[in-house]
Amino acid sequence: MPVKGLLAAIFWLDAAVCDQEAAHSFYVAGEQLPLCARSLGFFLGFLLAGLAIAARGGPVRAGSMLWFAGLAPMAVDGGNSFLGETVGLALYPETNLLRLVTGLLCGWSLAKLTQPTLARLLNPHLALVIVAGCALALLLAAPYVFLALAGTLGVLAVVATAVLLARPLQASQAWLLTLPVVAVMALVRHTLYVSS
Repeated sequence: MPVKGLLAAIFWLDAAVCDQEAAHSFYVAGEQLPLCARSLGFFLGFLLAGLAIAARGGPVRAGSMLWFAGLAPMAVDGGNSFLGETVGLALYPETNLLRLVTGLLCGWSLAKLTQPTLARLLNPHLALVIVAGCALALLLAAPYVFLALAGTLGVLAVVATAVLLARPLQASQAWLLTLPVVAVMALVRHTLYVSS
């Protein structure tokens, strides 16, 4: 079935940027999402902010220093999770909902930081295609497919933005380079973790 193959490919690809730990993941209809709660929040936050920037249109200027405020909650929550899992000294209970929310804030904030570059990457026409594709996945398949696809589109948007920041390319060239870059990252991760 094509949906099963698509989901397997998404799960494999997302391993490039996420440990996919079962206890840190959400489940929809008994299926683990391909990104853990924090990664899903981060990449969805980045994608949603990018779509908002594209929908707004007009001249884009660099965001204020308020973007930094969105990083602090994830740093605190990530530190709390680390302390809780390594030495059992969590300051408060760890939850996937909190991981998701702090990830969303961080992703949104980093999108604001890279706003001029992200605006080049996600023009209004491409943003409309992304929204329509995700809506179609939601209508035709299931919420699981929608969330998996939206999260992976966020992964690709983050990597494409990094490519544009690193090299003076056209947005279309950055998108073309993105999937191979993420695929190589996933291949390396799978090779390292499968062989060890």
